[in-house]
Amino acid sequence: VKSSDYISDIQDKALEHIKDSSIRLIKKAELNSIKLQKQANYPSIIFPALNELSGQLYPCDLNANEALNIIRSCSKPFPGAYIELNKRKIKIWKAEKKSFKIKYRDKFFPGKIILKKNKIYIHFKDGILESKDFQIKYLRIQS
Repeated sequence: VKSSDYISDIQDKALEHIKDSSIRLIKKAELNSIKLQKQANYPSIIFPALNELSGQLYPCDLNANEALNIIRSCSKPFPGAYIELNKRKIKIWKAEKKSFKIKYRDKFFPGKIILKKNKIYIHFKDGILESKDFQIKYLRIQS
């Protein structure tokens, strides 16, 4: 697993590992060369499931690496990371860190979001993420 992997990449790698392990297990079973061992009776660890709120990004509170890790962990097939902005929910499916020349830094501050053509720029506490893979949904206002 690489630090740049998204959850879908990890799922693909896990599936490939399961296939390879299954083939090795079948071959060993055919040769009757499997030694069974008594397993320890350890309690299982239950990890909390990801839900919609797991992916909410708070640019003023997070640094860029923390935000990128949330985006990677919540990407497809999960609900996605998102920012709520002006009655819109902006889902971020993939992103990368950007560095801008000093002359552009005054245009960015934590919480600043710039939508430009097919890109979105989000400034976090210590850096900027750029996404070309995002989706804007308008929130319903309940009266």
